[in-house]
Amino acid sequence: MKKWADDSNAATSLEQLKQIAIDEGPALDLAIQHNKKSTKLMDIVKASLPSSCVESVSIIYKMVSEDLAVEVEMKNLTIQSDISTAEGLNRFNGALAKLAAREHAIVNEKNAYEGSVAYRNACGVND
Repeated sequence: MKKWADDSNAATSLEQLKQIAIDEGPALDLAIQHNKKSTKLMDIVKASLPSSCVESVSIIYKMVSEDLAVEVEMKNLTIQSDISTAEGLNRFNGALAKLAAREHAIVNEKNAYEGSVAYRNACGVND
């Protein structure tokens, strides 16, 4: 994911972004597969060992899943968009802005949760 972010930030054209999305797509797909497996495992742990600590980890996993889903939408938008016309570019930019806003909302929610008393008190010495 860091390589994806670094490459995307270094891109100087939309065509470069499209190529990065194509090239890095398999790594993103793999991250999603791993996250799905981890989330399923966390759901099993949560059912077997209910505690505030496990619940807290589960909340974070769900936020990560939401963030990855937005990344997939961004990747697909970048690959599938027709950026060769002004109209296509405008549609791309509008859709990308909405996805970026969703991503920022998820990050803000995660940061707020990680700064909360509930998060700080979730895992005690015996958890």
